[in-house]
Amino acid sequence: MPFPIGAHFYVRRLFYTHHGIYIGDNRVIHYAGWHKSGKKGKVEEVVLSEFANGGKPKLYPLENLLRGKRLPANEIINEAKSW
Repeated sequence: MPFPIGAHFYVRRLFYTHHGIYIGDNRVIHYAGWHKSGKKGKVEEVVLSEFANGGKPKLYPLENLLRGKRLPANEIINEAKSW
């Protein structure tokens, strides 16, 4: 398993940093971004390699989390899926 379940991680892209939540079984929840039609994209579940798109995912530093507190993994995943 590349990350602990519920881990917040990121991958650098050309003009931005893309974030995701690891949900286990090599799967990630992430914001898919703007659609080609100009409409807002959706939050989706994809395999890690699709999310990384050739980049190298890294754990998001814990000091960047809100007040340094971390929710249990199941709460993080449920929150991400609710988006």
